[in-house]
Amino acid sequence: MPDVFDFTSYYPISKLKKKKHFLEYSPDSIDICIYQIIIYNNNPFLVFNLYKKNKILNWPLIQDFSSFKIISKISSLKEIINIINPTFNKSQLEYNGFINHANRAMLWFKYNNSNTIELSNNKKFYWISISEIINYKSFMNIYNIKPSLTDFFLHYPEFICLKKQNNLSYETPIIAYYGCDHYTLKYILKYGIFKQNTSCSFGAYYYFANLELAKKYSLLKKSNYSGIIRFVLFLKENNTNITNQFINKFHWVNNHNSLSIHKFDNKKNNKYIKYVIKDYKNIVPLSYCFINNK
Repeated sequence: MPDVFDFTSYYPISKLKKKKHFLEYSPDSIDICIYQIIIYNNNPFLVFNLYKKNKILNWPLIQDFSSFKIISKISSLKEIINIINPTFNKSQLEYNGFINHANRAMLWFKYNNSNTIELSNNKKFYWISISEIINYKSFMNIYNIKPSLTDFFLHYPEFICLKKQNNLSYETPIIAYYGCDHYTLKYILKYGIFKQNTSCSFGAYYYFANLELAKKYSLLKKSNYSGIIRFVLFLKENNTNITNQFINKFHWVNNHNSLSIHKFDNKKNNKYIKYVIKDYKNIVPLSYCFINNK
């Protein structure tokens, strides 16, 4: 039986203040913290809207906000969003309150868009997973996450996880990638990721990789353009292999939902990770990019 989702209780927004106005605390800056809860095949997960500046991803923020001193009503706060990112539909933003951290007023908004995911390659704003913020501290090894943003979640770990009604945490998914030529990428964007055939190492399932390995796969077919698709993966019951032990490709699915195969390239000082997912329902596409190989 699937879980019954209570949007007011399974993300811990109770710490946020709403009765007082954030300007009463004389903050040095205003951080705009927009999050979205995606529920995909009964798998809920969090993404956060971050702004790119000088190859750093951070909350959109306002440092010179003297013009906002006259704001006195909570409903007016959505006008701040229009300054930060006018592409947001303000009717889909729900103000949750604010928290003071390191002399910053952090205003939290939930983005309600009917749980749809738009694949995009936006150049300024990115939906970033908590795994990228905490574990990788970067987006595709291109843009680093602002250290103070990661520090906030480590200081307030209750903001990291979604909670069930019994206060247990939902699984926090990982980020993985699929590298291919640009023709295959266009096909996947239109029809979805496809199963590999039975001749593959671990059976006819769905294969992904960490970024380094995905880049290698994207270059297997020589062409002027290749691509990488970024996915959220729910590993569920996972079998992690870091010792190159034998795994029977027909039997591992009896007790596991996924495989994680780790290999090290000592010459290049790279770690390659291959992920195998048994069920399509545990795969969520987030974004893509094309690579110019000329």
